[in-house]
Amino acid sequence: MRYVVFTHNSNVIRQPATTFSRKPCEQLMCTPINMAHNVLNTFSLILTFVVQGVAVNLVGCGLDKPLVVQENTQNYTIVCEDIRSDNDVRWVLTRTVANRTGSNVGYCTGDSSVCAGGNPLFSFSRPRRNISIVQIAKVDRSMFGMANVTCSGISQTGELVVINSSCNIDIIYISENISCKTEFMKDTWTVFGHCDIYKTSSSHNRYRCTWIEINESFRESVVIANTPMTVVPFAGTYVNGSCNFTSHLPPAGLYTYHVTVIPGEVTVNASFIGSNEIHSPRVLTFNMNNIGSKTVNVDENAHVEMRCNSDGKPTPKIQLYN
Repeated sequence: MRYVVFTHNSNVIRQPATTFSRKPCEQLMCTPINMAHNVLNTFSLILTFVVQGVAVNLVGCGLDKPLVVQENTQNYTIVCEDIRSDNDVRWVLTRTVANRTGSNVGYCTGDSSVCAGGNPLFSFSRPRRNISIVQIAKVDRSMFGMANVTCSGISQTGELVVINSSCNIDIIYISENISCKTEFMKDTWTVFGHCDIYKTSSSHNRYRCTWIEINESFRESVVIANTPMTVVPFAGTYVNGSCNFTSHLPPAGLYTYHVTVIPGEVTVNASFIGSNEIHSPRVLTFNMNNIGSKTVNVDENAHVEMRCNSDGKPTPKIQLYN
């Protein structure tokens, strides 16, 4: 039997190819229109398989979105849903620890809700025909390292194989102490932010800071920076980190800043150094030789004193031009 293989977002679908007869059209009691109809039916059948195939889904996993779990979580469950009722289920749990990679495989066959391949660390089950679960007794970073999971639905006849895209398992430790500060810099006319992150961990090295600027006058918020975190070893698998950003000053107004830190997606308020208000600079007074005029007549080689008073936040820099 010949097979046609279609790929879609890492899903593989194998379907027996339709073989058309070489008999004359009269013997088949068909017309060219009927033949075209058969071809369309064939494509409709294949498209049906595609729609059914890509439905196998790992709950909580998406494009560039791993399954995130805190280390030492007990009885952690991973759910595979939208499995065809006539499919068997195959789980593959891959773990890389200390540069050594190994896989554990679980099988759910037939109508049984109990699946094979489990051990004291994790177990597989199929409580309903469209759902299968792997349960991890304890998410121990030293046992799992960098982990990845795949759920597959396999037809019992072997004609159709659907493999869901694999999903990484990011084992994290949320920082115990995050300190962030922002400042309006008068010398460079910019806003600068800095965060220190103490003792954190991500098994897949996902370390980032997202800076959110809030205009308190209008209660409007905007993401102004998404910066990588610089990390240094702390102890064991833990690290300390820091994030910086620099951006142009916003328009006049009163501002606050929030920072969302990954791993953990923890949002903290950034404290302010100095004023958090932007006020456009303006000249209040200007005089020469105590005369409030922009034009003053003086004798040649005489002393001239020019005085300019201004305000603004941050404090503006004043320059006199000849």
